[in-house]
Amino acid sequence: MQPIPRAGIPDDIAQAAVFLAGDGSSFVNGHDFVIDGGFTITKGWSRAIAGRAEIAKRIKAAAAT
Repeated sequence: MQPIPRAGIPDDIAQAAVFLAGDGSSFVNGHDFVIDGGFTITKGWSRAIAGRAEIAKRIKAAAAT
């Protein structure tokens, strides 16, 4: 479950781009903007990473046989 209970929409990305292109971000540099509704701070992110690792492990095992 993510903190903002809705799917992201293109406008979410567009708003970040507008901010970065504007004067309000004139002192922002070298930062990754994560626009995911808070998903990366939840347990869902950890499960997703673990799931990807498991899939990669199975693919490597299948390729080795």
